[in-house]
Amino acid sequence: MEKLDFDTISVREGSLKLKVPDPSKYNLDSKMPVFYNPVMVKNRDVSVLLLKSLNFRNRALDLLAASGVRGLRIANETSAEKVVLNDVNLQAVELMIENAHLNKVGNIEIIKRSARELLAEKEKYDYIDIDPFGTPIGFLDFISKLRLGGVIGVTATDTSALCGTYPKACLRKYNSLSLRNEFMYETGLRILTNKVRQAGLKMGRTLRPIYAHSSNHYMRVYLKDSKKSKLDDIGHIYYCPKCLDRFSSKQKLEKKCCGKRMEVAGKLWLGSLFDRALAKKMFSAISESGSYAINSTKELVKQIYLESEVKEPWFFDIHKIAKIYRVKIPKFDLILEALRERKFKAFRTHYSKTGIKTDADILDIVDIIENLKA
Repeated sequence: MEKLDFDTISVREGSLKLKVPDPSKYNLDSKMPVFYNPVMVKNRDVSVLLLKSLNFRNRALDLLAASGVRGLRIANETSAEKVVLNDVNLQAVELMIENAHLNKVGNIEIIKRSARELLAEKEKYDYIDIDPFGTPIGFLDFISKLRLGGVIGVTATDTSALCGTYPKACLRKYNSLSLRNEFMYETGLRILTNKVRQAGLKMGRTLRPIYAHSSNHYMRVYLKDSKKSKLDDIGHIYYCPKCLDRFSSKQKLEKKCCGKRMEVAGKLWLGSLFDRALAKKMFSAISESGSYAINSTKELVKQIYLESEVKEPWFFDIHKIAKIYRVKIPKFDLILEALRERKFKAFRTHYSKTGIKTDADILDIVDIIENLKA
C-alpha cells in the first residue's frame, strides 16, 4: 500500500473511522486530492438505511467512490454479499484501501477504472450508486449494468438548472422546463426522476421511484427496476404566480389564469416519489436505531414518511400565501389541524420549513388561514 501524499484527518461516520483530506488544507471542490463532503453524510445515511430496510444481500457498485465512505458503509452496515468501490483517481484508490484496512472491511473489491471502462465489463449489480460532482447525465448508461429487480441511487448537484435559475441548461440537459418558484425543489426532483426513468426506458428497463429527497445543495432519487410500467405518470405542472393556483396534466396545454398564460414545468414525473411501505420501514428502523447520530437524518426520514401520504406533485408555501393574499400567518399546527378537520391530508414537508404538503387547493388554504385569524 502506497503512503498517502496529502494531509488527512480522522473522522467518524456511521460505523466507520475514516481518514479524509484535511479540510483546513483543501477547498471543498473538484480540485480536492480525494473528494469528501461531510455535508453529504445525510445522503449516505439514507442510502445505507434504505438498503438495510430492503434487506439487501447482493452485489453493490459505488461507481464514483472517492474516499470510499459510502461503499465501505454499505459493506459494513448492511448484509451485502460484495461491494465494488471504483474510482479513476489513484489517490482515491489508495485512500479507500487504507480506510478498508483501518476498519477491517472484507466484503469489498477496490478497483481503478474510468466509468466507461467499467461500463464495458460484463459484471452486473443489484445496487448501483451514482454520486457525481455535478450532473449525473453522463453516467445514466450504467442503468444497463443493473440486474432485473435492482435499485439505482442517483444524486444531482446541479440544482441551479433543475430549480429554474438556468432554465436553458435544464432544457438542454434534462429535456424539461424548470420553474423558479416556491416549490421548485420538488419540481427539480421530479425532473431528475423523469430523466433517469427515460434513460432506463431507452434500455428496455422500467424504473419506478421508491424514495427521494432534496437536501442542502443536492437532489437524490432511488429507483427500482420493475416489470410494471406507468408511463401515464409523466406530464406537466401549470402554475400561476399571481394567485398561486396550480394543476398537473399529462397533456401539453395552453392555459391562462389571472389574465396571463400560466407558467409550465415539465415534462416531469407526476406520480408518487415514494414506496410508502419502504418509507414506513425506514422510519421504524431509524427510530429504533442508535447508530444514526445525526438528528437531521432522523428528522428527514420521519418527515418523508409522513408527507409520502400526499400524492400531489407540489407543496404550498405559507409565507408566500401570506404575502400574496395579505393575510397574517397563524401557527402552522393550527393550519394543519384545520385542513385535517376538513378531511384534507396535510403535513409539513422536508422541502421547506415554511411549506406544507396537502391535497387541498389554494382557495381552501386561504379560507382556512383567514378563518383562523378571524
